[in-house]
Amino acid sequence: MKPMQAKGFAGSERHISKKPLEFPIPKFDGNNSLHVQLSELGKKAAEKAYEILPRILKEKGYDKKLQERGTLVPTEVANLRTSIREEIKDLLDQIDELVLNLLSSYSREISPLRIIRIGTSSRNG
Repeated sequence: MKPMQAKGFAGSERHISKKPLEFPIPKFDGNNSLHVQLSELGKKAAEKAYEILPRILKEKGYDKKLQERGTLVPTEVANLRTSIREEIKDLLDQIDELVLNLLSSYSREISPLRIIRIGTSSRNG
């Protein structure tokens, strides 16, 4: 995904637009262990990011800037995102590995023709 992502002013990744729609992403299935593991890791990553955010804001002096301005400038947001990603890298690596397993196993289950039909019908429907 990263190579396809637009880059921002500071060189950080920006929006992902509609790129995820180009992948054969299956609907969530609570009986699928990969889906459940991804869900649990996503929750852990979000909780960890929420937990470390105040400390990172303070370390970078962004807490005071938020109080003064009520917002952060784009480069500050990019720096903040980078710091958070560095701190939750282990969880993100686990998520990436599971997603690769999920997509490769799912893409073997459906034919390329079906992927094309799904993509075409969703654009036209």
